[in-house]
Amino acid sequence: KIWTDIAQSLKNCQQLKFKQNLSQRADELDVLLEEITEREKAAEENREDVNRKKENDKVTAEEMRKQAMERMSQTKKRKNQEDNGGDMKDRRK
Repeated sequence: KIWTDIAQSLKNCQQLKFKQNLSQRADELDVLLEEITEREKAAEENREDVNRKKENDKVTAEEMRKQAMERMSQTKKRKNQEDNGGDMKDRRK
């Protein structure tokens, strides 16, 4: 009878320790999952910023290419329109 009581008490103690360890592991997993989620959000924001910057650079480069390819007369017209607000016509010299 004494041995069965000792065995039962040891059995109950092991189950309690196991439950405590399980709880600690669950807490650690929750913390790690939150950290992973935060890192994922930060990476997504970074990726969006990079894509936005690439798109802006692409638009700027396209405009520069367009200006580089235009003829001198077109350049003069464009500059006159920018300077005068586009209201005045070009004058011939």
